[in-house]
Amino acid sequence: VYSVSKSYPDFKTNLHTSLGQNRYDITDSKPMNWNIEPDKKKIDQFEVQKATLDFGGRMWTAWFSQDFPFQDGPYKFHGLPGLILEMEDSTGTHLFKFAGSKKFDDNEKTEKKEIEAIAPGGRVMRFGNMGGGKELAVTEQQFIRQWKDYKNDPVKDMRQNLSRPGVKMKVNINGKEMTDPAEMLRNMEKHQKEILAQDNNKIEPSLYP
Repeated sequence: VYSVSKSYPDFKTNLHTSLGQNRYDITDSKPMNWNIEPDKKKIDQFEVQKATLDFGGRMWTAWFSQDFPFQDGPYKFHGLPGLILEMEDSTGTHLFKFAGSKKFDDNEKTEKKEIEAIAPGGRVMRFGNMGGGKELAVTEQQFIRQWKDYKNDPVKDMRQNLSRPGVKMKVNINGKEMTDPAEMLRNMEKHQKEILAQDNNKIEPSLYP
């Protein structure tokens, strides 16, 4: 799960994503060196022109329209003399198509998904807040280091949480309820590594080496 924020008119771009229990705000300072080509076509009633870009470990083809006075596009993409209406990578596995625009409320809330643990005195501790909580601002190189650590040990944070004195935890993995810490960690690690193996086609492979 990810989101992208952009500030205007400087197009400062940030990727917001998570690894396990930790949320990251990743500043992107990579230049977008577009190659504008002469090819043109129609998308609905709009005339669009072709542009190509090497970005994030993929080759991209974009179709932009100067009928819209916005140098913007999907995901992090921007910088063409018009709005990107369609964009696809060279493998054909990632495709963006313009469907419309929406103004978001700054106070719009996202659902919070948490794991609860009971600490001494009946106090409830929450870990893995995937929808809220403070993000850690990092550079791309710092995030890559975090990603490599997470890929090698995806339950590191949970292991640290379980080692706290007096903490008891209960989790449900694929319908099976577990309370034994060792069994919990084994199954969570297996489950997370299966997810990582399946999620192997990131938009930016260069961020997930």
